Amino acid sequence: MLTRSRVIDLGIGHVSTGMDLGARDALNAHATNSFDPDCQRCAYQPFCGRDLIDDLSRYGRIDMPRHETAFCQRHLHIFDLAFELIFSEDEATNYSVRRWLDLPGPLGPIGTHLQ
Repeated sequence: MLTRSRVIDLGIGHVSTGMDLGARDALNAHATNSFDPDCQRCAYQPFCGRDLIDDLSRYGRIDMPRHETAFCQRHLHIFDLAFELIFSEDEATNYSVRRWLDLPGPLGPIGTHLQ
């Protein structure tokens, strides 16, 4: 949609001239969270990623500090909730999480098996 409305050109080549390797490499460099300083300090970094299209549509750029993006804030809350549920000592919560994950065994915090 951003390309169709001419807000930004996400093209990395043309059918007749081939792929623009420089544009592709630049886009790929920003598409990973492996080298982002904010992401490197985050405990959830291996399970997360980046959403360049969301950054472009919300902020008009892809170099926003990660922790300030809606994507990062939303995923931090999701990961925090997931671990809160996994380590919960509430029987009803444990029952639900075990059913969601199709885990056999007695009730109890699932997180105790992960430590």
